[in-house]
Amino acid sequence: MKLLFFIALLMPTIAHARPEYAVREKLTCINCHVNPMGGGHRKIFGKVFGSRGKGLALSTSSDLYYGDMRSIFVRREGDNSEGVNGLSIMTAAGSLNIPVIEAGEHNKLNTNVVVSHDFGKLSSGTKNTYLLFSDPELEGFFTTAMFGKFPPPFGLFTDEHRTYTKLQTMTTWNRDFSMGGVISGDPFEVTHYDLAVTNGFRNTTFNTDDETYAVIGNLRWNPNSLPFLLGASWISEYTRMKSQGRSPYGWSLYSAIDLHSITDKVVPLSILGEIVDARFYNTDRNSNISAKFIDVTANQAYRDAVNNQFSRGYYLQLKYEILPTLQLNYKYDLLLLSRSYKDDGYFRHGIGARYQFGSNLSLTARVERARAKRPGLNQTGTLWADTDGFFAFLRFWL
Repeated sequence: MKLLFFIALLMPTIAHARPEYAVREKLTCINCHVNPMGGGHRKIFGKVFGSRGKGLALSTSSDLYYGDMRSIFVRREGDNSEGVNGLSIMTAAGSLNIPVIEAGEHNKLNTNVVVSHDFGKLSSGTKNTYLLFSDPELEGFFTTAMFGKFPPPFGLFTDEHRTYTKLQTMTTWNRDFSMGGVISGDPFEVTHYDLAVTNGFRNTTFNTDDETYAVIGNLRWNPNSLPFLLGASWISEYTRMKSQGRSPYGWSLYSAIDLHSITDKVVPLSILGEIVDARFYNTDRNSNISAKFIDVTANQAYRDAVNNQFSRGYYLQLKYEILPTLQLNYKYDLLLLSRSYKDDGYFRHGIGARYQFGSNLSLTARVERARAKRPGLNQTGTLWADTDGFFAFLRFWL
């Protein structure tokens, strides 16, 4: 059981989004994905693009279905590694993109039903489930609208959606809100926005008072003549559980830079970065923080001290493309539960590689080091954010 919880804390989930491709090719997320915010169900173009010149799978010719299966091997080292080693099916998800109404003379929008279900061990259950209304031209101030369960459009979407910045703000991929509505558009050729209103019970049932509303905004600028994109997001929540602290809020600034094009492929390096500030998330409501970054039994005073503080998260990822199918990766995470105590941070960094064997099969491996810098925290023997390890992911998709 510890293995399952640990992987859920530190590992990526089903989604797969790569902002560096959007920068290099000057694409928008909806070019490759059904979801205008990116990740999840790939369309034909996304499947072809993801084949990396290795030929095409039988599923490539259809937008109707998509599948994603990942297995993971974990080997932890140190005092906190007990019970978190082994091999497991991380996700085995399938999704359908079912057309219901096509745009025509009497209606201007396409209507689709998108449903995905995960049969994997670590995060089983129904995931993305929404009605998608889209303008077939995909241009203008309003291009799409979704209603149902979808990932919150906050911050930098990468292929590792459970980074410290996501855990910090409870905006991990499609886990923390039950459902809502979102509109998206491209008011200018190089500008994209998302505006969402969500409601939910934080992955629990109706027998709870923790009814949570959130308003989430995202704005992204990806100029055609420059090798980067810039983005900003904002989230503001309202919760009925005032005993758990004030309603939290936060914002994100992020960027993706591609040196591949401006150096004529001499330096095939992509840089992804994000800074997140948030407040009132260091409470019992955020189990990502309260249970996994603070040993409450041994450090209750510390927990009380950071309860209402501004937190800050940093994320950095470097990707060096040796071949279209071989990539070296470096990742860095830093979380300050209080910006006032900069020496009490949690950080992890790792180096590894990703190799794509065929059009729909890849292997990623990484050695990672994690540390809790606050004195005393790393002696408790319970912090999962304080152990080194080796990780390997075998991924197959349709």
